[in-house]
This record gives sequence, structure tokens and C-alpha cells, in this order.
Amino acid sequence: NVVKELPDRFDEINISTDYGTEHPDVMSVIGIKYNQNGNSYYLIDESYYDNSEHGGVRLTDSDRVNRLVYLQNKYNPRTIFISHDASSLLVACEQDSRINCEVIK
Repeated sequence: NVVKELPDRFDEINISTDYGTEHPDVMSVIGIKYNQNGNSYYLIDESYYDNSEHGGVRLTDSDRVNRLVYLQNKYNPRTIFISHDASSLLVACEQDSRINCEVIK
């Protein structure tokens, strides 16, 4: 469903990544409202990068971490979920002192 207005606050915010090398690279900011009848999930924001739209230039893990830091600082997520095929991004996040929330694969 598409909503016209987002809730004023969320019970939890997380960032989920879809690591793209041959396909687009997406980082989604997901807001969660807890409900007794089932939680509601909202796509609040996203970072989308398709290298085919940028002359074939691919993002580096450093570029990806910079994008995650921007989203983290803007939304204060509880967790950043790194896609299972992105081990190098997980390591880059763990080594970057600007990442200050939980990062899991």
C-alpha cells in the first residue's frame, strides 16, 4: 500500500542493503510501527545506484559506507542489515568508526 503521510515516529528504524555489482545497489531505510495485530513497515527513504546509468562506473565499498553513514546520520537506525553476498561491505562497515549502530549480515 502507498500512504500519503508517514507516521510522526517509528518504534524502530533499520537499513537494509542489496549489494549490486551487476545489478543496482540499493539501501532501504525501513520504519516499523509495532501493532498488536501485526507490525506495519514503511519504506522511508532509499539510496539507489545503477552503474548502467553512470557509464558503467561501479560503487566501491568505501562509496557504499559513505552512503550508509549519510543514511545512518539522517535516520538513526537500530541496525544495518548487510546482504549475505556482501562480505567485503560488512568488513568495511566494521572498520569504519563512523558506523555507530549494529551491523549484521
